[in-house]
Amino acid sequence: AGGVAADPEITRTITERNIAVVPTGVPAANALREGRALGLARQIGLSSEAFLARHQEVVEVLVRSGVQVIAGTDGGATGVHIRDLHGEIEMLAAAGMGAGKALQAATSSSAAALRLAKAGRIAPGYTADLLGVSGNPLDRLAALQLPVLVVRAGRKIREDCSQ
Repeated sequence: AGGVAADPEITRTITERNIAVVPTGVPAANALREGRALGLARQIGLSSEAFLARHQEVVEVLVRSGVQVIAGTDGGATGVHIRDLHGEIEMLAAAGMGAGKALQAATSSSAAALRLAKAGRIAPGYTADLLGVSGNPLDRLAALQLPVLVVRAGRKIREDCSQ
C-alpha cells in the first residue's frame, strides 16, 4: 500500500531465473491522458500521475538490472486497446532500452519468451506477420502509429492504412 518500487531481492531472483516481465505502463498513461483515476493507483493511495512516474522508475531499474523485459499492453483493461502497443514500446525506450531493444521487446524477445518458435523474426519459415510503417521506427518510434501495410500469416490484409 502507498508505493510502487523495485525490490532488489525480487529483481535479482527474476534475473537469475530468466523470468520475463511485462510491465505494462500503458493503462496508467492512458488513464492520465484521459483524466481518469487508474483503479490500481487509487487502491494503493497514489494519483495516476505518481503511479506512472514510479512505474517508469521501476522499469528503469529492471532494464538496468538485465531483467528480460518484454512489451505488452493489458489490452482489454479499462481504456486499453491492443493498438496501444506503440505507447508501451515508447515507454520501454524511454526507460533505457532505446528504440531497437524496445522494438525487440515487442517482437523477437516476446516471441522467444512465449516460446513461439516460428514468430518474432523476418526469416524463411517464420510466420509472416508484418507491419509496414511510414518512416524508420528506429529513428522515430511514433512511425509505428502510421501503418501503411499489414501482413498476417504472409497475406496482405490491409494496404494504405492511412485512409
